[in-house]
Amino acid sequence: MDDRRHSQRIPLDAPCLLALFVNDREECPAMVVDVSRGGVQLALPPNSSVEKMEMGTPLVLKKVSLPLGQLLENVRGDLAWVGTRCCGIKLNEDLPIAASDITDLARL
Repeated sequence: MDDRRHSQRIPLDAPCLLALFVNDREECPAMVVDVSRGGVQLALPPNSSVEKMEMGTPLVLKKVSLPLGQLLENVRGDLAWVGTRCCGIKLNEDLPIAASDITDLARL
């Protein structure tokens, strides 16, 4: 586990689509790859504008589909890292749920 992480990442068994809002304006489609209490990893479409953003850019998760809709809707965080067609978001506040409960939500 990365030294910066405080909780385990839970990979999703089913796709969870969402809209990533940059600075509350620009909308980018994304898909949750995994989630932890303090962060989310997202898959991005090709040529996403997120890949060109600076670390620390404020982001908001909206239009989050099941199974994580209620947990992640309107959650705010900052861009922590960017890779090829993926990124990590450090949440401003830990999710109010235990890692075991996230595991249950992430399964079909």
